[in-house]
Amino acid sequence: MAGHALPAYDELVALSTCERLSRPPEWQAERELGFYREQFDFLLAELAALPSDQRTVVEGADLLPDLLKRAHVRLDRAVWLVPTPEFQIRHYAARNWVAAYLRDCADPEAAFRNWMRRDILFAQHVRDLAAAVGGRVFVVDGTVSIADTVRVVAGHLGLTHSRSAA
Repeated sequence: MAGHALPAYDELVALSTCERLSRPPEWQAERELGFYREQFDFLLAELAALPSDQRTVVEGADLLPDLLKRAHVRLDRAVWLVPTPEFQIRHYAARNWVAAYLRDCADPEAAFRNWMRRDILFAQHVRDLAAAVGGRVFVVDGTVSIADTVRVVAGHLGLTHSRSAA
């Protein structure tokens, strides 16, 4: 990323995890969105380097709906899986690596709350962006099995689904 102006990236990497998570969630979400916007052109360049006849599935939080629309990606070939706040918090709290990730924070519980609030704000932003550009969002709340979610997403994307892919 050298040689490019990346203010959000520079600001985020200058802080430790605990310093970032001690900031207001709104600040965190704004910087995270800025970071994803800054790196999007790098992602496009990587994808452009792939063989044109190669089918590719790309995933990640940095694939914001408005950026894909700007890049002329067909939005019927995109889908955003967005967790409900309750699902997200429940599942992150159960991950055994989270305690280690927050171990050095002065107040790990507050850092976790800020992190979850940041991601809730981010998810809402993704839902709003998708709605604004006509993108498809599937809200994940844990009531639909992983296999059924895979079938629905694969169907939306026009992909065939085999048992071995689940």
